[in-house]
Amino acid sequence: MRFALLIWQELADDGSLPASDNVVIEKYLADMRADGLTVDLVWFHVAPSAQWTDGEPHDAAIKGRGPRPPSFDAVELYRRVELTGILSVSGADEETALLWASRFPFIVSVEVRRVQEGDEATQLSTTALNEIARGYWMDRNGIAAARVDRILQDRHDVAPALLRALAMAAPAEQLPMIGVGPLETMSMDAEHSGVEDRTLELLLAAEIPAGMLVEILSGPWPHYLVRWRVADRLRGVLSDSQYAQVIARLER
Repeated sequence: MRFALLIWQELADDGSLPASDNVVIEKYLADMRADGLTVDLVWFHVAPSAQWTDGEPHDAAIKGRGPRPPSFDAVELYRRVELTGILSVSGADEETALLWASRFPFIVSVEVRRVQEGDEATQLSTTALNEIARGYWMDRNGIAAARVDRILQDRHDVAPALLRALAMAAPAEQLPMIGVGPLETMSMDAEHSGVEDRTLELLLAAEIPAGMLVEILSGPWPHYLVRWRVADRLRGVLSDSQYAQVIARLER
C-alpha cells in the first residue's frame, strides 16, 4: 500500500530546512528504508494554506498532542500552519505508516492519508492547486489572493494548471474576476519587471472551456486585451460568436 505523510509546520512556506535538520531527516528516511519501505520526500516551495485542506489530521499522527480534547478545532489549528512537504511511503500498512508518522523527528503535525493506486506526486500537486483555488474564492482576508499572485508570478510552470483550477472552482458569476485579478496582476508584473507579457499564452495553455474563457476575458480593462493581442491570438480559438463578443470590448 501507499501512504502520503503530509507534514504541517508553522510558517514554513519556503520548503527549506537548516543543514543540521537535513541530517536528522536523512537519518529518519534511512531508518524507514532499512525497515523495507520505499520512501520519497518532497518539500514544497509553494504549498496550499492548511486551512483549505479537505481532510482532518489522523488522531494518531499528531505528534505530542495525545487524545483530542472535546474543544479541539482542526480548522483553527490549520489556520496557523502550512503544508510543508509530502513523504510518500510504499510497502506499508496503515499501522506502519502511523507508526513512522509518530516517529517524525520534529515536533510538527504529520497527517497520514491513504494514496490510491495510480496516484503520484504530480496528482498530489494538482490536489494542492485545487485547494489553493478553492481557498481563493472563500478568502476574506487577502491571504489567498496574495498566494495566487505569487505563484502566477514566480511559477510559470504551474500557472496554467492554477488558472484552470481557479476557473473550475469559481462560481459562474465570478469568472470575470479572474481577469480583473490574477490576469491583470500577471500583466502588470511583467510590465514592471521589463519581461515579455505571457499572460494570454499561459491562460490559453490552461485549456479552459471556450465559454468560460469568454467570461474570464470580460473582466480585464480593454487596454489589457489590446496588450495581449487578443484580436490576432484568439482567432480560431473561439467560435465566431464568442470571438465577436470578446472583440466588441475593444471598441468600448
